[in-house]
Amino acid sequence: QVSAEKPRKFKSRKKHALMGSCQSSALPWQTQRPLHLLVCQAGSCRQAGSEAVLMEIEELAKGLTECPLTIQASRCFGACNRGPNALIMRGGRKEMCTRITDAEKSAAVLVQATGQQVEFADPSYVHRLTQTRQLRMR
Repeated sequence: QVSAEKPRKFKSRKKHALMGSCQSSALPWQTQRPLHLLVCQAGSCRQAGSEAVLMEIEELAKGLTECPLTIQASRCFGACNRGPNALIMRGGRKEMCTRITDAEKSAAVLVQATGQQVEFADPSYVHRLTQTRQLRMR
């Protein structure tokens, strides 16, 4: 016998976003699980400058002390048209960050992942990151 019951509708959770680049169902720093940040190094992300994104995030993360963070290059996440992309993983939660097109957005990814502010007090530091990004883009 076939049930004539109507399918239930599930309420969707609001997604937190930072500067329009990250999507998440929870704030990742609210739990104390190991934190991994993966930066896509495949295909169109690499052409869009993902090498520079990886380098920027590694450089910016040197100033962070409270959060244990692993930063690694990774394979494709399947969001090629929105690259360069990064994936924040804490425990079983995954959060995709897309269109990381400048140093400020790389810093926003770190803020979203760790909850710690990244300092941009020195204009020469930002200028150096920007120049390095231009050299690393293909």
